[in-house]
Amino acid sequence: MDLLKQWTEQAKEALTEARKLCGDAYEYNEASKDCLRNSAKQHQQLNELAKLTASQCARLDSSTSLIKQLLNLVQNHPTFGQLNDLHDRLESSLKRLRECVLDPALGSEYPNLYSFVDDAALEDLKTRLRGVTDGVWNAYEKLSGLLEEDVCERYHTALKAISLDFLPPVNNDLAESLADLLLQVAQHFDQCSEALTIYSGLSDVEKKELIEVLRYDSNHVPAVLEDLRTGLEETKAYHLTVLEYKQTVDASAKRLEELAEELNKNQLTNRRHEAAHELMSAHTGLEIPQLAQELIQLERHYTHFAKAYHLLLQEIHRRRAYEKRVRSVVDDLVYKLEQEQQIETKSRIDFCTQYGDYLPQTLWNAVTDPPLHFEIIEHQYTELPNVKIPSEKKLKKDKNSNNH
Repeated sequence: MDLLKQWTEQAKEALTEARKLCGDAYEYNEASKDCLRNSAKQHQQLNELAKLTASQCARLDSSTSLIKQLLNLVQNHPTFGQLNDLHDRLESSLKRLRECVLDPALGSEYPNLYSFVDDAALEDLKTRLRGVTDGVWNAYEKLSGLLEEDVCERYHTALKAISLDFLPPVNNDLAESLADLLLQVAQHFDQCSEALTIYSGLSDVEKKELIEVLRYDSNHVPAVLEDLRTGLEETKAYHLTVLEYKQTVDASAKRLEELAEELNKNQLTNRRHEAAHELMSAHTGLEIPQLAQELIQLERHYTHFAKAYHLLLQEIHRRRAYEKRVRSVVDDLVYKLEQEQQIETKSRIDFCTQYGDYLPQTLWNAVTDPPLHFEIIEHQYTELPNVKIPSEKKLKKDKNSNNH
């Protein structure tokens, strides 16, 4: 009977310890489940975030390629590239006008051909030209500054360094076996308690059998408790594995979220698109071809103006030569007329002297008329100035400049 009491007390103590071991294991296991569930969900979300971040990096790569093409297109665009050349040609033609001093014989109040240029209209054109070119180049430089080819590589490298190719721990399956062990200890305690109650009413044989059974179970209880302790340690180890998994997920989450936040905060792709749109708007506007046409027309007009001025001097010289030839012809004609008139006048005087006394006046009263008389009247509209004709060398130089 004392042995039964001892075993019952030992069974009670074993049951208390078993319950505590199972309780601790349960708490660790439940904590592991919650932690694993949350971490696995976070792990899955990180995989989605990684895909989104990779997509943003791919968009950056695409925008880098497009930006290079756009910058190259603008830089080598024929119409826009011609603006500077056309402007230089216009300036060259204006320089020729400044250098072309007016012949003083013309009596003009202006010192050179440039004085006839409309400065207000020319300045308006230059202002518009500067506005267009500055707008394009400012947008060009803004977009160039956003190219940052290395930033794409930097994001790719940072993304590759964040590995998500790790698996969550397998679920702990010790709970059922620990429950079975606890049940064995509880059943042993129940058997010991019941044996104390029924022992006195049993036969010697039944008592002997009962003692043997309880002795075997009592001897097995330490092994069961050891299994429970081992199960608790394994559950703790599993809990540590789950915590390590959680730490790995948290560390990856921190790095990936920081990278994603930097990408979103940077807004590089969007800023690139805005800058590209700004450049395209400035570059493809109607003002560029309009300005090019105006520059061409002005350069052509001022070039022909300088050419026409030199031709005007030649025209004045040609007219002076004409006047000289005509005056020579007129002088010769006047001399011949005077000679003929003198001869005719002498002939008429001789006739009247010899025969006039015999002719009655009423016969033909015009017999005493003077010879046919001519008057040459000069109508000079404007006196031609005595201008200097440019040398052949200068005319050839100006012609070559106009061709360029």
